Amino acid sequence: MPPNTVAKGGVPGAQAPVKASPSSGSDWIGGFLRLAKIVEAAGDLAPFPYIKGACGVVVNLLEIVQDLKHNREDLQGLCEDIIEILRIIQEEMKSHGDQRADEFWGLCEDFERHVREILESVEALGKKPQGLGGHIRELVQVNSAKEKITGHQGKIQKLRLNFLLRINIRMASQLSALNNVDAPQCFAKFNDCPPPSRIFQGRRTILQQMEAFFNDGTPKQHIFLLHGLGGSGKTQIALKFIEDSASKFSDVFMLDMSSQTTIETGLKNIAMIKNIGDKSDDALKWLRAVQSNWFLLFDNADDPNINLNLYLPRCNQGNILITSRNREHWIYAGANCRVADMEEMDAAELLLKGAAKHVTDENMETAREITKALYCLPLAIAQASAFVAKSRNLKGYLELYKQNQARLLSENPVQQRDGYAWSVYTSWRMSFDRLSHTGQTLLQLCSCLHYQGITEMIFRNAAKYNRDGRLYGPSREQLQGACSFIANFRNQAGQWDSLAFHQVVNEIQAYSLMSVDEETASLSVHPLVHEWCQQFSVTEGEIMINLMGMSISEGNYSAAQSIGMLPHLWALIEDEVGRAPQWNEQFAQIYFQSFRFQVATVFWHQVWREKQDRHGENHPLTLQSMEELGNSYQGLGKFREALPRQTLVLEKRKQLLGDEHPETLRAMGNLSITHRDLGQFNDALSLQTLVLEKQKQLLGDEHPETLWAMGNLALTHQYLGQFNDALPLQTLVLEKQKQLLGDEHPETLRAMGNLAITHRDLGQFNDALSLQTLVLEKQKQLLGEQHPETLRAMGNLALTHRDLGQFND
Repeated sequence: MPPNTVAKGGVPGAQAPVKASPSSGSDWIGGFLRLAKIVEAAGDLAPFPYIKGACGVVVNLLEIVQDLKHNREDLQGLCEDIIEILRIIQEEMKSHGDQRADEFWGLCEDFERHVREILESVEALGKKPQGLGGHIRELVQVNSAKEKITGHQGKIQKLRLNFLLRINIRMASQLSALNNVDAPQCFAKFNDCPPPSRIFQGRRTILQQMEAFFNDGTPKQHIFLLHGLGGSGKTQIALKFIEDSASKFSDVFMLDMSSQTTIETGLKNIAMIKNIGDKSDDALKWLRAVQSNWFLLFDNADDPNINLNLYLPRCNQGNILITSRNREHWIYAGANCRVADMEEMDAAELLLKGAAKHVTDENMETAREITKALYCLPLAIAQASAFVAKSRNLKGYLELYKQNQARLLSENPVQQRDGYAWSVYTSWRMSFDRLSHTGQTLLQLCSCLHYQGITEMIFRNAAKYNRDGRLYGPSREQLQGACSFIANFRNQAGQWDSLAFHQVVNEIQAYSLMSVDEETASLSVHPLVHEWCQQFSVTEGEIMINLMGMSISEGNYSAAQSIGMLPHLWALIEDEVGRAPQWNEQFAQIYFQSFRFQVATVFWHQVWREKQDRHGENHPLTLQSMEELGNSYQGLGKFREALPRQTLVLEKRKQLLGDEHPETLRAMGNLSITHRDLGQFNDALSLQTLVLEKQKQLLGDEHPETLWAMGNLALTHQYLGQFNDALPLQTLVLEKQKQLLGDEHPETLRAMGNLAITHRDLGQFNDALSLQTLVLEKQKQLLGEQHPETLRAMGNLALTHRDLGQFND
């Protein structure tokens, strides 16, 4: 190959030193240690006065590895990569003779710093456990250290490539000088991006979006952002785009944006490649000045503390593609795209391609099941395909994954197709470790809930809770963790600080570990991140249960909001009445308001027994819980179980509070509904007439309790066929409910539905039809299509269509 040409993805000029095969058995460490000591000693005499410190740290590292009784083999690959850099330095010392070589100074400083970081991680592997607690700590520490070592190996490999690149740049410059070639034209067209993975699959929509953006024909600088979760395939999409479009650009450069050091090194390399200097500023000046269609890939721009604006050439030419977990970088971009999970078909084909399996119907079905369990996350699929390729057992992988999820997603295959240095879990751990303590805790708490539909309201209402003055409920000790966490979001006046909450959410979003739905403002966590977080969220589950209980205590949750809470309650307690007994009453309220009467009955029965044991059967709190239990039986359709409880509550309330007390009238109204549902209409009618009369006297005609009583009486008239008596009452109730509660409140919709039935019974089908159509539409929006109230509205509308002879409707 001529000296002035460049192989794709490579560097010009010289060949890299040949990598020696590792020694077999346990002798490899001894050979590595001898070489490190030789290079360290040579540092005193060579024109590399700055390498002695780096080599000394390598010697210390290898000596510690040599003394390890366990885990030594896990470190062999990392040590091999470190030794390869020492071999490069050794070769360079021989070639330089007595000439000073300052060009490697910065790289050797980077090398020494990286090895010191590795040394700290390896020392964690050598700590001795003490007792059971020590063994547990050792397990956590060792796993954490292994994750860090995997990340360190990637950094060392990149540093090795930088050493080779620096050597080849120097050699190419020397060849240019010997051949009397004009230096600035030495590299007329350069591309240092590696090709995408050989098993790259799919992502057509994103690639087409990028193609349209970068080739829109406008004379301006184009900046595009690919953002998403670690492991979602951002870099691979970028490399695929570059492979397909490289011929359209004059030069293509890839910068590792993970740290200030790697950015500076990358820019310096550009300056030397183009022979216009050896400083990062030289590269930026050249990019600003040169009138060409260059392309920059800013890869792994994840650190929110790095100001990308400092490295964006201020000019009207060129193209920049940013890959980042931080969606906030959209402020620099003319367009952006969130890289989500793969399409199901593409994910299955990726798995089979990586596992070297034929694309048959049977294999595709198995692959779809596996990728569904992996939520179509590209990195997880790549790891699974590598495992299947080695084990040759595609059908057995899913069951193995279910039993060993943490292990399989934590381990990175030795043979990697795309050079990505981290496993799925390691990638996320690196992001997690960068979060503040409050950010880490919020993410862990959210992992204890359902992974979607997490609202600020849960935490905001919890912040209102005050244990002082409460005779019952959890103790201060039980609430300590919850109160400590929620204090992060109270201002100096003790009020909820929404800004502080959203700042923490934005911090987590910056690493794509959480996302916010723009329409509902609810939070969500990727299902795999959610499952990963749960593995080390030990105490957070109890804290979140207490926060949920505190929130329900202080929040007046509507039926729709209660339904939204159900997935979170299931995630926390799985409907188990004994899981958090201190909050049984609060959780029972949510189940009842969500029409989950079966579960509500179990919870209210337990609350009633606890109140009876503590206070006796005549205590107001005992009677209240018995009333709620009776109402739950009523909602469940078990009217015979509801009747004796509601009758007893009414008798006790009359004795203790009198006939006209609001609690007595409420109990009378509940009992009347059960009488009506049992077909005892006269009993219901007499009670409801009395309740309505008293409520008007005590509370006025427009009080919600009065309207509730009026609606109950009207419904009984309807059941008795007294439609002309029901119609004016129901019309008045609906009018007042709209005024007081709004058109979409559940009570308003219930009143509208009841009035529609009366219109239908009176033969006023068009009036009924318009009301029932509106009710069904609103119920679907608020409660969902499968909710009992929605299904009831659907059935009522169907009956009206039938009565109109519209059988197809």
